[in-house]
Amino acid sequence: RRVQDELGDSAMETLPADGAWVGYLLRPKDGAERKPGAWRAAAVVANPTGRTARVRIRHGGFEHDGSLAAYGYALIPF
Repeated sequence: RRVQDELGDSAMETLPADGAWVGYLLRPKDGAERKPGAWRAAAVVANPTGRTARVRIRHGGFEHDGSLAAYGYALIPF
């Protein structure tokens, strides 16, 4: 629910994988109503492996560099 509150009506696109993780980017659709100060986008990432994965996102003007625990997942707001 929080993602919908922040982004409103959003579009989803697959992020190019950079290692062991997989994920997608949510961003407001053109013309979607948003609250002032709301997130510009959010990434949902998952690590389907038994080892910690480095997560580097450089996509569509959004950047993130971090790690994800084995079999972990995360929501990354931008």
